[in-house]
Amino acid sequence: MASIILTGGGGLVGARLSEQLLSDGHQLTHLVSSTREGRVPTFTYDPMAETMPEQARKALLESDIVIHLAGEPIAARRWSKPQKERIVQSRVQSTALLRNTIIDAKKKGERHPARYIQASAVGYYGNRGDEWLDESAKPGHDFLADTVVAWEQAAAPLIDALSTAFVRIGIVLDRDAGALPKMAMPVKLFLGAIPGSGKQWMSWIHIADLIALIRWLVLHPDLKGPFNAVSPEPIQAADFMKQLARALGRPTLMPYVPEAALKLGMGEMAEMITTGSRVSCKKIEQTGFSFQFKNLPSALADLFE
Repeated sequence: MASIILTGGGGLVGARLSEQLLSDGHQLTHLVSSTREGRVPTFTYDPMAETMPEQARKALLESDIVIHLAGEPIAARRWSKPQKERIVQSRVQSTALLRNTIIDAKKKGERHPARYIQASAVGYYGNRGDEWLDESAKPGHDFLADTVVAWEQAAAPLIDALSTAFVRIGIVLDRDAGALPKMAMPVKLFLGAIPGSGKQWMSWIHIADLIALIRWLVLHPDLKGPFNAVSPEPIQAADFMKQLARALGRPTLMPYVPEAALKLGMGEMAEMITTGSRVSCKKIEQTGFSFQFKNLPSALADLFE
């Protein structure tokens, strides 16, 4: 079993992943920005600083694997200029700190991790209509795409230093947290609506499959580069909302909310729900990984049973 250090352990993905890694018998440590109690040993650091406290640095360098998930939540607040800066810098600066600490240790001949796994997002691809997108596709040019590109580029020097993988995560479906409860609540109240044209693609993944995929990358250090963490069957927004209504026992006939109205209420952040990309998971499947929830009906049935 490996010694693993994890950032973002308090988030939706990090908390579930921690449970799985502990169950697998790994030695797990959390790297956190503020002290908290829990069953996992923690070391505190400032993600925006240029150097780490010695104890945190030692914990990082003595680990076999780094899993970096931390970052300001994308949808936590309206995208004001300061908030957009926080979204970008929380990812880029924290990544730069991990990168510099590891590379500095490697140059000095000190012990350092052999494996680095970093969260990323399918926002990398931007709004691409019906085009099927694999990991070789060029990035988009909107705010989210620019953010993800900067995030991955911040870790790029690690690619030559150790085994490095990026997990480009789609919309994570979990019953209790993330996007799904926010979409389900109005549907439950018979107030469901389809955003924008309804034709935009939603590349999603069940939380259990995402945890299994990251675990797969932990177990297979030979797998390097970007991997799309999305189900085999992305779905257009109108069909997603209808499937959600059906799973909740609600009417599938819903009104459309014009994109202009969403922009008026949400500002630039409306592009999160009015645009999308049709993302392929073939690369990870070709490594032998198998999804438990390949289509939306099976995922929703599991989450709402």
